[in-house]
Amino acid sequence: MHADPEPPARYSARCLAYIRRTREFSLWMTRLPHRMPGSDDETLFRDWSRRSRVESLRTYGRGRTGSPRTASACDEIHHDEGVPLTTTQPPARTNGRDDTARLSAAIDIVRHQDTATLLALLLPDLAGPELRALVGRCRFAHAGLLVCPPSVAEVRAELAAHGLDADEPRRPSVVVRERLALRHRRDVADLDVGILRPAVRGLDGERRAVEVFVLPVPPGSGLADIAAHERDREHEAHLAFEVERPDPLVLRGLCATFARHGAFADGGGYNPHEDGTVFYFTAPADSKAGYGRLELYAGGDHRQVLAAHLAEFRARQPAETPLRLSTGA
Repeated sequence: MHADPEPPARYSARCLAYIRRTREFSLWMTRLPHRMPGSDDETLFRDWSRRSRVESLRTYGRGRTGSPRTASACDEIHHDEGVPLTTTQPPARTNGRDDTARLSAAIDIVRHQDTATLLALLLPDLAGPELRALVGRCRFAHAGLLVCPPSVAEVRAELAAHGLDADEPRRPSVVVRERLALRHRRDVADLDVGILRPAVRGLDGERRAVEVFVLPVPPGSGLADIAAHERDREHEAHLAFEVERPDPLVLRGLCATFARHGAFADGGGYNPHEDGTVFYFTAPADSKAGYGRLELYAGGDHRQVLAAHLAEFRARQPAETPLRLSTGA
């Protein structure tokens, strides 16, 4: 006979909590396969999200061991709709993990997410016609990160292990290389940053990529401190959206939309090696995507529009910008 009366006294309350979570999960699974009636914008968005969740569940476990924690599906339920966000939210940021884990997480996001879901997570206030208009103008293109292996060959081997093209050409980096040099007070010539961008096929059939900035850090190179700092802080990790048919009017409108929903200009640049222009933004504080930065990528030379974006970036906190880039503060 147990002398402590507390465990039996707590038994009913604990069981009731499990029963409620089971009922919540059952409600979610009941609604998941069925399309919601109606044609308004919010209903259409929820239907996109529903299909994404179904596809994620259907393919979960390919190439993995173990099974998903079904109880966790109820952890983040929207009680007004009975719909959890767990299956559509990207994994949490992998700060401090080794390059292998961080690369694997980025590839997983690219494979399992879609444009509408990620935009709604990155910009929580974005919804309705404005969300649909944005989805019509840009598409989720890649997840980006900086890795610092002893050699480029190690990254290629890891990409091959994920079934990706390990022979993808390594292109020179311009923007990230300059940001690293400024942040760590190094000469640009000392930082051999290149870009690998192997294609990744999404579950929805979209052709995307994982953008891997590679800074080789061989033993004795004197770059180990930079590598440790960047792995921990993830300054260059971002989600990117490629602009369809970019022109100055469209680019200005997209930048204005991002700003209106809480994103701040965070630099950018033109890469002549790829003939592409990038616009970086800091995600809003209430972003739920697990990434602190987002990118608009526009093929071609759009430095005229970029100049205004960079001017806004510099003018927002002119006295603090060099400090923030140097220290990550």
